[in-house]
Amino acid sequence: MPWCGPRCGTAPSPAARSTGRWRDPRRSGRWRAMPAEGGAGRPLAPRRLAPAPAARLSVAAARERVLALAAPVPGHETLPLMAAAGRVLAEDLPAARDMPPFDTAAMDGFAIGPEALDREPPLPLRRRAAIPPGHPDARPLAAGEAARVLTGAAVPPGTAAVIFEEGCRLEGEQVVLLRRVSAGQHIRPRGEDAAAGTVVLRAGRRLGAARLGLAAAAGAGPVVVRRQARIGILSTGSELLPPGAIGPDGRIPAGTIPDANRPMLRAILADPCVALRDLGIARDDDAAVAACLAAARDLDLVVSTGSAAGSEADRLGPAIRALGGDVAHLALAQRPGKPLLLARLGALPLLGLAGNPVAALVGALLYARPLVERIAGLAPSALLGQPARLAQPREAGERTEFLPARLAGEAAGLPLLEVPRRFGSARLTPFAEADGLAEIRPDGAVRFHAFEMLAGG
Repeated sequence: MPWCGPRCGTAPSPAARSTGRWRDPRRSGRWRAMPAEGGAGRPLAPRRLAPAPAARLSVAAARERVLALAAPVPGHETLPLMAAAGRVLAEDLPAARDMPPFDTAAMDGFAIGPEALDREPPLPLRRRAAIPPGHPDARPLAAGEAARVLTGAAVPPGTAAVIFEEGCRLEGEQVVLLRRVSAGQHIRPRGEDAAAGTVVLRAGRRLGAARLGLAAAAGAGPVVVRRQARIGILSTGSELLPPGAIGPDGRIPAGTIPDANRPMLRAILADPCVALRDLGIARDDDAAVAACLAAARDLDLVVSTGSAAGSEADRLGPAIRALGGDVAHLALAQRPGKPLLLARLGALPLLGLAGNPVAALVGALLYARPLVERIAGLAPSALLGQPARLAQPREAGERTEFLPARLAGEAAGLPLLEVPRRFGSARLTPFAEADGLAEIRPDGAVRFHAFEMLAGG
């Protein structure tokens, strides 16, 4: 903060000027650094290690910058339909046949002709042999006949409707209709879903359960899908050890911590559309970082944690620049996860997240996962969330906060969220029991983001 000097009635004494410090009564007598000489009680060149709030990017603006970092991968491959779950179609898929390919009984019952429609019950008809699924009977339905049909069976030529079996009774060789029947009742006509040649799935669609079923019903065999996006995950920090690692003496070395970030990134980014590569842990020196990046040249993206802020101890940016790459350090108007690194090394894009585990988790959900979806050929979903309320009032801050939230019921038709009173960017424990993220905006608005929606649900 700049010194306000005589305007506040707190001009420093000559002794204070000689020591370069003064006591500020507005801050409970805390000592503050003196500004440089320059008149009007203001330093000539104020030092600001962090960007001013106005210079920080909003979450929406940061997502735009991140998504512009890379384009969908080129290339495709052909897979059997049974091996294509979760993959992204690379070409439009037309129906190879009518769907259904013939007029089909929609339920168990009896096929009847037009002469039996809209007749007063009871109406006796001659019973014909049953037609099971997979065994069509090409003989036309004669006037006054009723043919037994099972669900999914092709109805015989001349069928006007199917009456379900509870709507009739059997009397010897006769079927007695007990209800009026209208034309087309309980029949799925040929081509009801789609006619042969109609595009049933567009390129860019992910093949989930319903779309795989549709593709199969349309007669698809092998399908053309985008190739998998090749994504590397990297942790940086000399203090990190692989999870479960111990020293030669069987103890955890002093000053070290387990790397929690790579397991989290792997879980968040794992997807049938993605081939993940573990690039390991890079120590805080340029050579170690360069060695990890050398193993990533054939990838479509590297997502790293740590070294995002650009301090003198962060070696990711300098190592990328030394290799001829471009680096941008962004400051976001959010908490946790203010620092974000965007870089490019030749054709390889890199996304650097903050190193604290909670900040890395939030950054991976908000930025890394949507970018990976874009690279894989999907349309990243917008960060909308659901309007919500907090169970306990909480003062909004200058930055948008993302806190672990548990669903605690409803209030005024909105989800009621419990969030921890105390929160730190390295405390994962509250997230382990959370249902999602509570987004608390500076204007006090609250939105809920379920984890399954953020992580590709």
